[in-house]
Parts: sequence; structure tokens; C-alpha cells
Amino acid sequence: MNNYGKLIESHMISFKEVLVMNYKAIGLNETEAMVIILLYEQKKHKNNALSVSNISKYVTLKENELSKLIVSLVERDYIELIFEDNNEEKFSLAPTIEKLGSVLESIDKNETGVQEDISKLISYLETAYQKQLSASELVIVQKWVSENKSMKDIMNAVNETLRLGKHNVKYADAILTSKAPREKSNNIDPEIQKVLKQINVKHSA
Repeated sequence: MNNYGKLIESHMISFKEVLVMNYKAIGLNETEAMVIILLYEQKKHKNNALSVSNISKYVTLKENELSKLIVSLVERDYIELIFEDNNEEKFSLAPTIEKLGSVLESIDKNETGVQEDISKLISYLETAYQKQLSASELVIVQKWVSENKSMKDIMNAVNETLRLGKHNVKYADAILTSKAPREKSNNIDPEIQKVLKQINVKHSA
């Protein structure tokens, strides 16, 4: 999954807001986007079964029409069906999230280079630590970029954590914090503030 897809999946970028603004760009119409949102809300409540009856009460479509629409979304690679070993069927919206992430990356190419810096930094850290970053680690990456941490300082901190056998972004952040002079929290580049607002980055609680 691309880096912006990971941010969406980690709830750091609002899935619903990005979908509402970009459903046309990924090939959906209004009704299809609404069904995807309903499925997303269903998954938030730990209900991973793809059931027409669970959604039908929230839309004006008849059940047979809704069933055809969902089949179409599966066939067009917006919904993925997953079959467990016990023959239980679950669904995933990963294909839709991937498409939305690609749209954000495409938009970013015409915007400031801050988003590209974020993506490159995520890729570098995941390669160095040989794992996917957690939601809390992604928050730290956002903070580094907003504080204009240099790539050289970040790499030095990461190398130090690897030397200590601590494959965790939080340890690198502690090293950077200990070596950096204290800065006022409100001294953030206005351009970066604008970028973070545009991509709807939301810090996890």
C-alpha cells in the first residue's frame, strides 16, 4: 500500500473526507461512494461480514439493486473479499484506500514538496527498521517534518537506534529531542501547517 494509503488506514487522514472529495476521481458515483462509506462505518464496529441487509436500511435502493451494486464494486476492485480457513467470508476496503492514496499522491505532485518529504521519510524508516510504521510512529514523522528536522540528523538518530538494537521511531525521536535545542512549539512553518491541513492529517489520541 502506498504511503498515503497507510495514513488513511491508520486514521491519520480521514477516510470519509478524502472519499467525499475524491470519489469521482477514483471512478465512483455518489451512490457507490455512499455504500463504501456505510461499509467503512460497519467495519469500524468490527462487523466484517459483507451483508446486503446490513446496509439496505440506510439507502433507498432495493435489496436486489444494492446487491448488484456491491457485486460491481467487488468486480471493479473497490472491495476485496477474504475467505478465512473456517470458510467465513470477510471484506476489506483496502483497494479503495489504495486508490484514494494514489489520488493524494497525484495531487501532491502539483503541491509543495513537503508531502514528498513525508513519503520518502516513511519509506526510509520502514526500510531501516524492516517493518511497517505504526500510527503513533507516523505521528512522530509528521512532527519531524513540521519541525524541519534535517535528514542528516534523522539518519544519525536512526543509525544510533540500530546500533543499540532499538528498532523503534520513538527511540530515534528521543535521541533527536535530547540533542536539539528547545524550540517554541508555535514556531512551525506556515507552509507546512497549510500542507498538513490540506491532507487532513489527524493525530491519533
